[in-house]
Amino acid sequence: MQENKIILLSSNFNLYDLFSQRPFFSFLLVYFLDIHSEFYDKNIDKILALQQEISGTIKQIRISRGNDSGDTLQGISNFLANLKDEIQNPSLKELKIKRKNASKTAIIVSTGPSLHKQLNLLREYEAKATVLCADSAYSILCENGIQCDYVLMTERSEVTAKLLKRNFEKFDQNIIFVMMGVVHPLSIEFLKNTNRKFIIIHHKDDFTSKFKLKDFCGFVVGASVAHNAFLLAKDLGHKNIIFIGQDLAYASDGASHSKGYTYGEFFESEFQKEQTIAYGGNGFVY
Repeated sequence: MQENKIILLSSNFNLYDLFSQRPFFSFLLVYFLDIHSEFYDKNIDKILALQQEISGTIKQIRISRGNDSGDTLQGISNFLANLKDEIQNPSLKELKIKRKNASKTAIIVSTGPSLHKQLNLLREYEAKATVLCADSAYSILCENGIQCDYVLMTERSEVTAKLLKRNFEKFDQNIIFVMMGVVHPLSIEFLKNTNRKFIIIHHKDDFTSKFKLKDFCGFVVGASVAHNAFLLAKDLGHKNIIFIGQDLAYASDGASHSKGYTYGEFFESEFQKEQTIAYGGNGFVY
């Protein structure tokens, strides 16, 4: 026990916190569970339930830390390329000081196939809430005359960066673009060349923490741009947070995105699909 080779855990311990620590994190990929004695058969259901929870936790940790070395290296390269612009612009800490509790309600806009059905309703409420939208929804909202307050970008590819190539002067002066440090440098160039207001923040990890830029350090983890928008809305003190366009299934015609999406509504319709019962039990969706 003194050498931490035996650890006693309470019944409500947090698996995620435990497995995220050293030395456990280093050995997650070689974990297995072997029920090696008949003594444990009487508790087989509990053991298998725990095994399922452990496997799910390991998968969650691996995905949150990244599972593609090429993707990771691109993120490091982009972070270093964007570093100068990050520290020359306002920090996340400054944004929170100036904007916290500005409104009670936040609406987070994603670009799922249902978004176009919600635009008329969103137009009615845009002035009564803070509107945070994914980079892919930015042009859709502006083209439909809807003002957003924040546009967020998370992904690191050039394809995503080009979502900001077109600007909308009538709306841009009231928007703050919140960019993660790993985004492609081309996206930052688009913003600078059109004098759009932006900040750059980064996730806290072993690499970025070495730079000691605490004021610019944002969310512990954000699995998607909508996830980051939620964390930002929470940090800014919004009590009611509403998601629209955050579809968990393809549309009935197979569309992956809303009408008006820059790369077309079937842009990611070729991914592997699984069929499940639709909301309310009425039919099936993919």
